[in-house]
Amino acid sequence: FFFAFVLWMSMFSRENVTRMVAVGALMLGAARAFSGLPFGEDGGRMAGRLKKHHFTEKAVVGDGNCQFRALSDQLFQTEDHHRILRLRAVQWLRENVDTDLGSGSRWSDFLDLDEFPSAKRYCKHMERDGAWGDHFTLIGAAEVLDTDIQVLSSVPVYDEDSDQYITLIEPQTRGENRSRRVLYLSHHHEMHYNSLHKTKWDEL
Repeated sequence: FFFAFVLWMSMFSRENVTRMVAVGALMLGAARAFSGLPFGEDGGRMAGRLKKHHFTEKAVVGDGNCQFRALSDQLFQTEDHHRILRLRAVQWLRENVDTDLGSGSRWSDFLDLDEFPSAKRYCKHMERDGAWGDHFTLIGAAEVLDTDIQVLSSVPVYDEDSDQYITLIEPQTRGENRSRRVLYLSHHHEMHYNSLHKTKWDEL
């Protein structure tokens, strides 16, 4: 399904291909309940990429709400507002099922119909506390917050120097006063999201 998605996107402009293929990379897995920072091969890849891009990783609670907890930490320096961020992101998705996100594509076009026969069913599921966030909820969050979200993943890639593991999600329904801030998340492949912060040196 993922590769069919990429092929479909190849018919469109380079800008939209870049954005949607990046979003598609997250289709390889949602965030599962997880505790702590991963070790082994996944943790090693992530550690190297964090060092390369000058990030430190702040672990959030792995209770199925980690994507929204990480977003909350980025915005408010606390995980406590994860519930309202979830509801706002899902509400945007519910109200924009038919919104064109570029080249005639809608977020609902890429639902796994075997799991979610309709956008309504998906949104009802995703409202639940502990439901794993995915690429669609990141789109909803970027849109409702009117800000970019960058995700650095531990997913294996063919060429480590290509930075193909970085996803940038940009709101397509941009407001005139869109925030210039970027929210940074890490994504431990098929396991967990955390919050990323630039190193002190980069902030000088």
